[in-house]
Amino acid sequence: MKPLAVVQFFTWMGLFCMWMFYSVAVARKVFGAEDPASAIYEQGIQFASKTMIIYQIVSTIFAFLYHTFPRR
Repeated sequence: MKPLAVVQFFTWMGLFCMWMFYSVAVARKVFGAEDPASAIYEQGIQFASKTMIIYQIVSTIFAFLYHTFPRR
């Protein structure tokens, strides 16, 4: 269980970092916006928010369906 605890720790640390920096990274790296006051930066933040909503919906659906996989 100790190796699993280490893996779990770093997994949650990675997720925490993703939740903090994902929107800014999308705005800067995907949309190419450097100025946080610009309209393109705001579009990048909104796009990142929409992709996180889709991520959460898919994760929730998968969590409810996950218990059916071992039966197959």
